[in-house]
Amino acid sequence: MAKRKPTRTVAELEEEMGFQLRHLTETPTGRLFSSLRPVSSDLGERTEKEHEEFVRRKCVKESGSIALKQGQSETVVYHDNSVILSHDHGPGFYSFPLDIHYGFGLNLTFLFSEFEASHVLSTAKLHKLMAATRSPTPTPVPAFLGLLPLEVRQAIYNLALPQGEWRMIDDEDFERDNFPRGIGDPSGFYYPLSKALSVLRVNKQIRREALPFAYRRTIFCLDNLESAIKFLIAVGQVGRENIETLRLAWESTSESTNSWDVSSDQGPGGLPGRLPSGSTSTCIQLLKQCKRLRHLSLQFDSDLIQEIGHHAFRADAGIQDLCTLQGLKRVEIQDWGMIPLESDLAKWLKEQMEGARREDERRDEDTYGPNISI
Repeated sequence: MAKRKPTRTVAELEEEMGFQLRHLTETPTGRLFSSLRPVSSDLGERTEKEHEEFVRRKCVKESGSIALKQGQSETVVYHDNSVILSHDHGPGFYSFPLDIHYGFGLNLTFLFSEFEASHVLSTAKLHKLMAATRSPTPTPVPAFLGLLPLEVRQAIYNLALPQGEWRMIDDEDFERDNFPRGIGDPSGFYYPLSKALSVLRVNKQIRREALPFAYRRTIFCLDNLESAIKFLIAVGQVGRENIETLRLAWESTSESTNSWDVSSDQGPGGLPGRLPSGSTSTCIQLLKQCKRLRHLSLQFDSDLIQEIGHHAFRADAGIQDLCTLQGLKRVEIQDWGMIPLESDLAKWLKEQMEGARREDERRDEDTYGPNISI
């Protein structure tokens, strides 16, 4: 049996790193790391996090130097969204507070490392350069397309772009690379959706015209709520506004799950179910910005669906928020293996989520009359 590695003291870690966090004048409470785990106020946990970054920088040569000096900040604005990156005076690698303010009411606060902050700034510079140099006359498309009306070009993009699936291969790589880069470009224009889509690399004008269709023809598969939040932030406005199909596992990795008391409709032998809590509101707010989202597959723990009581499930804040999503044409409730769940709770949730669209259609008919196809 392998011996457990002895725990090192805060003083030992500080001596190896060469600085002390105990001299911090304030704790950035309420902020999140790029993993969406909350920044701890505990000195030991903060020191261990700094030491992890210290070891990573020693083992992996990462190009991440940053020009933002202590006390300075950088702001990126896109429509009614803004990103503010600052450099604190405190010691340590995690000394870059980042604030995201969305026009639709969502505000997020992070604490990034120097490496992550450098990625934010790299795309922020590209975003600002594009905004400053963008002229009323767009970059010309190639001659064989330039003679065609925009509507015809869009039809060509839709046919030329293959249907495919996208999934987050490595959470840690994503949160240290594509996630901060995506934050620096709130438009989503520079997000590296797929290297295989060569049409997106022809020039900026074709990318601008074709990128929405690339999102519409891709099925996005996300393994947990945190992955969904990071992805929906990183793809920017153009990504969120054009995603049509999404598969999402309804579980959280960065928070302790919410244990429900056994409700009366479970019976004395019932077991408490568990549903994510803290991440659900943020995820739903971002999903509501996916205006073209039509197909949503949700994966649940099948044991949870069997164990949790009807009242507890329906009263859960995250489940109630799911039922407020609008415009969904097809909802699938599945287990982890993507096999449809046939329980009463699964059927109820599906009916509630698809019923929101039918209610919208009924209101439209009451206002404008029935739709008639000829």
